[in-house]
Amino acid sequence: LRVIKGYFESTNHILLAIIPTSANKCDLDNITSVIKRFDPKYERSLEIITFRENITPSGEEDETIQLIKGNRATLKTRWHGVDLELSGTSSCLAGISQECTGIEKLRHRISNLVLEQINRTIPDVVKRANGMLSDHQTKLDNLGKA
Repeated sequence: LRVIKGYFESTNHILLAIIPTSANKCDLDNITSVIKRFDPKYERSLEIITFRENITPSGEEDETIQLIKGNRATLKTRWHGVDLELSGTSSCLAGISQECTGIEKLRHRISNLVLEQINRTIPDVVKRANGMLSDHQTKLDNLGKA
């Protein structure tokens, strides 16, 4: 558990939450609250909602689909719907932006998320490297002439 918490706490890591459509509102709220705890600005997280093309138009799965379609309060993070059969954009998600559905768009969104994460962390990496370089240069200077 400490390893997972350490991973979540590191701002260099991306958080992907894979959620089945069978998840209920309480599950979604819990997942979102964990993500918000470790990524309050939702800069490094993505919720991936998985579904099957043949989901029935009633029941818990339909509730999740309705939450996705409405992009309601439960899904405050960036989210993406993926058909488990990988058959492309699903008819059950008609009316949802195609940018938020399908495996190809998911690849693109994850690539962009990784690029954004790299752009955010590079200045810190450079700053730490310069600090270490300065420290080592000081140590070398303190050793005196060769």
